[in-house]
Amino acid sequence: MILTKDVLYSELKIINIIGVPGAGKTTLVKKISEMGSDLNLLYLSFGRENTKNASSRMPSNVTCSSFHAYAKKALSVDNNRIIKELTMKVASKSLKELDLSISSMKMLEAFVTLTNNYCISGFQLKQVGTLLKKITKKLPPLSNGEKNELIITFGQYWQSLWSPSNRVQLNVTHDMYLKAYSEAPYALPHDILVVDEYQDLNDAMISLIDKLSILKPSMKTIKLGDPCQQIYHFKGASSSFSTSKFHYRLDESHRFGRGLCNVINSFMDSQQLNYYTKIRSRSNATKVEQHKSVGEIIELAKMKKYPTIIARNNSTLWYMVKNIALSGLKCHLVGNNQKELYFLRALFELKSGRKTNHPALRGTTFSAYVNNAKLNKNTSALLASKFVSKIEGDDLFSKIEASLTEAKNADVNLTTAHQAKGLEFNHVIMANDFSECVSDSGEFVKISTEDAHLIYTAMSRARLSLTLPKSWVGLSHNKKSRY
Repeated sequence: MILTKDVLYSELKIINIIGVPGAGKTTLVKKISEMGSDLNLLYLSFGRENTKNASSRMPSNVTCSSFHAYAKKALSVDNNRIIKELTMKVASKSLKELDLSISSMKMLEAFVTLTNNYCISGFQLKQVGTLLKKITKKLPPLSNGEKNELIITFGQYWQSLWSPSNRVQLNVTHDMYLKAYSEAPYALPHDILVVDEYQDLNDAMISLIDKLSILKPSMKTIKLGDPCQQIYHFKGASSSFSTSKFHYRLDESHRFGRGLCNVINSFMDSQQLNYYTKIRSRSNATKVEQHKSVGEIIELAKMKKYPTIIARNNSTLWYMVKNIALSGLKCHLVGNNQKELYFLRALFELKSGRKTNHPALRGTTFSAYVNNAKLNKNTSALLASKFVSKIEGDDLFSKIEASLTEAKNADVNLTTAHQAKGLEFNHVIMANDFSECVSDSGEFVKISTEDAHLIYTAMSRARLSLTLPKSWVGLSHNKKSRY
């Protein structure tokens, strides 16, 4: 209650708040909206699931939306225009419809790369030349003349996309219309703007929030997040939140108990991240357990313990899916499992010497796919090829398809750490494909920040129990039974 009052009545117009996993960030927003019942709040979040969860809990004076949904509504973007990604084929078609030309396939590739990077950046249209210099390593080699041509063509294309006088409804991605809205937003009709999962925002989103705050100086902006759960850097997420001045810290987790707090705190202490907030808990509810074999996991599922396996890579999960399918149990894969299954079946066809029409595998061979994965050090591709190499017949895929079901009917849940973010599960089992982080002497060691964030996110999904990866068996904290 004290924190609610402090935030609501603070003279600060921009407030930064860290909230550890399970600390009740959504509850804080709800209390603020209830205490300030005469105020209008806008709750914006990076994730759709997070927004959906908040919407079900908030009073009527709170409008909940994801960034993309809000921008789409603000610009009245027709659903028929929206595509998942801007490909060279789509870009070429759009340029032709606008009577704009690109001189070569190399230039078309550069055009698509520039467009995708512009849409997640904080750069303005007049700064495209500066952005081009920043992403040079991502582009094919270009002469100065080609760079100038690219900048001019892109400027004409971008302005035409959103011109009211242009009747051609060209295809746009979600990031494209969000970027367009971030360039020219209007003052919000709200008294308080709450931005959740701030660590996941890209520079275009951050630029939008900054502009909204300037457009309405009387509006209070509350930024909520956890820098240690920043795991979408590969999608352009900015690390700026980690360098912010934090006014408040929600450091008590209501999701898990002290035992898991000890393990998480010990691991994060070894990572030496100055923005980490040590987690505390008043509960003893969560057990931290040793690695379990596949057979033990299946026995847990048969006992209706409903375990959730969290892995780093999608391909790792399919080994477990195979075993679950063969045991006659049901499993649920968080995310688009049918798309992944379609790919693995197509890869198996290649391995068997047959042709496939899968767009990602068309015109190649299994050996070429494996060699390319080795050349590019593509771990996911290597794991996928290793998985299908051990499959002897098509009947296994039929058994897997029969095993997959909705979450409510599953004996086992399977998810990657990225898909699990924002969710919680009673019994979490960490797969052994996360980066090695325990030394021979049994101590946590420093790893890359990206990998540390991923492990932290995976561990903190657990409520009642967490089973550690196999590679952590020698952890000295286990031997001393400190949890």
